[in-house]
Amino acid sequence: MASSEPAAKTKATRVKKAPAATTPKDAGAPREGSKTSKVIAMLKRDGGTTLEEIMTAMGWLKHTTRAMLSAGGSLTKKHGLVVTSEKVGDKRVYSIKG
Repeated sequence: MASSEPAAKTKATRVKKAPAATTPKDAGAPREGSKTSKVIAMLKRDGGTTLEEIMTAMGWLKHTTRAMLSAGGSLTKKHGLVVTSEKVGDKRVYSIKG
């Protein structure tokens, strides 16, 4: 049985979600005791930290650790932190200022 109503001329659009009214000040802060918060603590300490130190403390592989520290990693995207890298002697040291 065919419907006697004409076909719609425009496609239906999704209803957009309303923006959150207010967000807590530390919305981008990692949970207390999480792996991310431990890495941030290591990066904020005096002298920063090396890739190897993070790998040992977290039990991560090199590629996982580098991914977190990269410009496209969660520290930058989710938490808005800028990780700096500098060569100290024969080691590369990563840190967060502030």
